[in-house]
Amino acid sequence: MVPLHFRHVELAAVRCGHAESSPPRPLALKVILDRLSRPIELLVLGTMFVGLPLAPLLMAALSGRLADAIEYRRSLRLAFRHVAEMYRSGATSRYVRWRASGRQPSRLAPDERIEGTCTHCGQCCTNKACVFVQFDALGRSSCRIYDTAFWRWLSCGSYPVSREDIEVYRCPSFRVIRIQPATGESRVAADAPSADHR
Repeated sequence: MVPLHFRHVELAAVRCGHAESSPPRPLALKVILDRLSRPIELLVLGTMFVGLPLAPLLMAALSGRLADAIEYRRSLRLAFRHVAEMYRSGATSRYVRWRASGRQPSRLAPDERIEGTCTHCGQCCTNKACVFVQFDALGRSSCRIYDTAFWRWLSCGSYPVSREDIEVYRCPSFRVIRIQPATGESRVAADAPSADHR
């Protein structure tokens, strides 16, 4: 059994971005990638769907857990659920837009910030459908590939990267706050109208 590695994310009371953010991309490239995010998502998910028979082997290779390959049918069901939830939540298109922005927090007003601390609810793990998420006896989530190169390459280590992330996953751990310039105080930003997250 792979040991649990809980992700403890202690954020400052107010944060304006991520330490690993890259310089903003040129505007033209950002616009192009924004517009292509949906077609790219469909291409990626279509490839993943066609490659589902190989998913248990990839899961085993990434997690180091041979049981993922041995329990082939179970792993295949988990992989199908994972891909279906990625489509439903628009995870890939949001990831493309985040990369296009140079890994900068997106869709926040200049006076808005993201605040919170991870409570290990598992919602951000593709609505608990990720093939690598697991839960302990108390219902706290942990990731079987936590802090690996693949995990860092994804947006997992930077969650939440946008207001959309919080809204799509109905995250109870983070919120968008608005900074009051005159007093330096903050308050929860008003809920924005729902948008198409794909």
